[in-house]
Amino acid sequence: MNKAQLWERKTDQIVSAELLPEMTPEQVVQTGEHWQRFRVQARERLRRERASVPEHDHWNWDEKSHYLKFTAYRCLGIRYDDEVQGLMMISTLAVEGRLPIHKGKPVLYVKYIESAPWNLKGYMGAEARFGGIGISLIRAAIAASLEEEFRGRIALHSLPQSEPFYARFMEDLGIDLDVEKLRYFEMSEERAVKFMKGGDV
Repeated sequence: MNKAQLWERKTDQIVSAELLPEMTPEQVVQTGEHWQRFRVQARERLRRERASVPEHDHWNWDEKSHYLKFTAYRCLGIRYDDEVQGLMMISTLAVEGRLPIHKGKPVLYVKYIESAPWNLKGYMGAEARFGGIGISLIRAAIAASLEEEFRGRIALHSLPQSEPFYARFMEDLGIDLDVEKLRYFEMSEERAVKFMKGGDV
């Protein structure tokens, strides 16, 4: 069984969670509905406190699940305590890397990645439950890249709120004017190897 390591903030302990390598559209929809109910409550509280909501507050995993009709898309999840703690949609379509060292080589593209709302400080502040979701999902993306014989190369476009996170271990190739003016990040083969050995590189 695939495993993922999460940090439970309240106890300051590392817990072992289950990595779900291929979720069905129905599982993705159910997870999105569960998250949305929680998100609505958190959103109302933030509005009362006159605090801003996370940039991806409008995301709808019901709509995103439609990508799974195509064989090139797969949704992975992390489950702990009978709840999905994070989701990631990846594409194995042959997209050419943009780093000079990746010229002519395919990369695995991470289309969406999200932690459950109760794990996000943007919704929960100091009460956020688990950390390490993003790190575990990036590891899973690298593993999928290796399975596809892309040698660990991955890429994604980041919302502004997440740019500092990805900049820690991926190459920042600047704003992509063709994709909602989002910043594009790519991970080299060398960085992928280091990341799998110990996280940040």
